Amino acid sequence: MVNPKFDSLLNEVRESEVKKMSFVIGDWVLDTGNYRLTLAHNMNTTTPNVSVLEGVNVIQVNLIEVVDANTLRLWVTGSPDLRFAGSLSITKA
Repeated sequence: MVNPKFDSLLNEVRESEVKKMSFVIGDWVLDTGNYRLTLAHNMNTTTPNVSVLEGVNVIQVNLIEVVDANTLRLWVTGSPDLRFAGSLSITKA
């Protein structure tokens, strides 16, 4: 016998799973004077919660763009060059 409350709770946990992604400085692309980093997270959400980290420090980027339900794009200034190697932590909102 299946417990409907348990199934509902399990679905909530699955949907709030955390996706962690790493990137290096070479992943950034120069685009009209700024750098962009495009990442496919494949979480099927247009309202992700995103934390951008360099090591253990939270980093503020110029813009986090939701390209589509499975792709994010980060933007930083090109001059001065603000690219960095780091990671993302993404959850569904």
